[in-house]
Amino acid sequence: ASNGTTGVLLLQMGGPASQEAVRPFLRRMLSDPAILAMPAAVRVPLATMISVFRAPRSRRQYAAIGGGSPIGAITDAQARALEAALERAGRPMPVRVGMRYTDPSIADGLAALADAGADRVVVLPLYPQWSETTTGSSFLEVRRVLARMAAPPRATFVDDWPDDPGYVAAVARTVREALAEVPS
Repeated sequence: ASNGTTGVLLLQMGGPASQEAVRPFLRRMLSDPAILAMPAAVRVPLATMISVFRAPRSRRQYAAIGGGSPIGAITDAQARALEAALERAGRPMPVRVGMRYTDPSIADGLAALADAGADRVVVLPLYPQWSETTTGSSFLEVRRVLARMAAPPRATFVDDWPDDPGYVAAVARTVREALAEVPS
């Protein structure tokens, strides 16, 4: 057992924060072998081509919701709220974000936790169900980054949690609140 610090790395796919970031986001995401399972010699040029043709439509969709994805701001707020809740519960620990396809990257999040003194990290994907394209891809990237670190923290991976009672109760509460707003 270590007397060090435990930190939490919240994983998210990320999203383009601006119109200019749409095409690079699409290219990075589609270049991931977990998304397009084919040899890199085919996958990377195909990802580039798809991102060129898909970006205009995606830009229009992001423009309709304010110009970019809100996922960065939402995930940052979740990290701050979790860190505050852990502090209130008497379990203070740093909570950082690692995005799979945008900044802050998974490497950025792990480096920030190391800078905060964390020698143990709970890796928590913000997608509750297991999927090779989300959780699997993100876990592979975490392991790749950890393998390159001089003194990597010990990592505990939370695989999935769709049936966690707290999560189910929170989803049920949100559904009830939404249904209460629907005119009868």
